[in-house]
Amino acid sequence: MEKEEEIRLLSRIGQILLHSAPPGSREVECTAAMVGDMGEMWTRAVVADGSEAHVSTPIDLSSAFRELRSGMWAPGRGTWFSARYLLTPPSSFSVTYNFDREVEFSRPRPDSVDYYEDLLEHPRSPENTPVWLRERIEAAARAIATPRE
Repeated sequence: MEKEEEIRLLSRIGQILLHSAPPGSREVECTAAMVGDMGEMWTRAVVADGSEAHVSTPIDLSSAFRELRSGMWAPGRGTWFSARYLLTPPSSFSVTYNFDREVEFSRPRPDSVDYYEDLLEHPRSPENTPVWLRERIEAAARAIATPRE
């Protein structure tokens, strides 16, 4: 993905968050976690009095993060498992990406086959495959190779 396209998607994410947050929010944070077809998002806003408010997650936000994740895939390196987007309205933002750590999903959690399928879609070189992911892929290979009765 070209840098301009990444910036366009990040701006789109910011606009979606801005319109989803309570009026007068001082900060809006969204963390997206994705593995294969599975994904979760946690979104919160800090409102004017400093308290936190829940923000509903619109479907187009998930689509934008999914497009960003696929677009950021790089040969050998793979792509991120989670991204944290922090918006300071109206337009200042920062993003951090997690390429290497396993993400704690609530229910249902991705299983080894989910990680295997994700790796097929977003391949990584061995040196860019963390130990925990390698173990998941090996478990998936065993599960796939074992005939069911």
